[in-house]
Amino acid sequence: MELHGVIVGTLDSAPLDRDRWIALCESDARLVKGSPVARRNPFKPGEMMVIRPRRDAVTVIVSNHELGFLEWAADDSPLINVRGSDPAVVPIAREIASLLDAIYLEEEERGPSR
Repeated sequence: MELHGVIVGTLDSAPLDRDRWIALCESDARLVKGSPVARRNPFKPGEMMVIRPRRDAVTVIVSNHELGFLEWAADDSPLINVRGSDPAVVPIAREIASLLDAIYLEEEERGPSR
């Protein structure tokens, strides 16, 4: 999936709040969290382990069609990465940004300094 852009706080607002983002993920039916997966434990041969999905990462699904993926920044910066193979993820990202009192920036709008 390609990176489309990011959701960030505006210059005159507080930075995004991870707990508020997680609450939105849990309340919006379009934002679907992954399921736990059993895998072999690489540190204990012969044992299985359960890998649980991140609470701050979701797949965007509309009408049974996967549009993209939204995730809190891996380095814990106050931003949400927007990825997708379908450009229809962008209007949803803009709507979600609005719900979080934030803005959506296309990748090319961010510039090299961010």
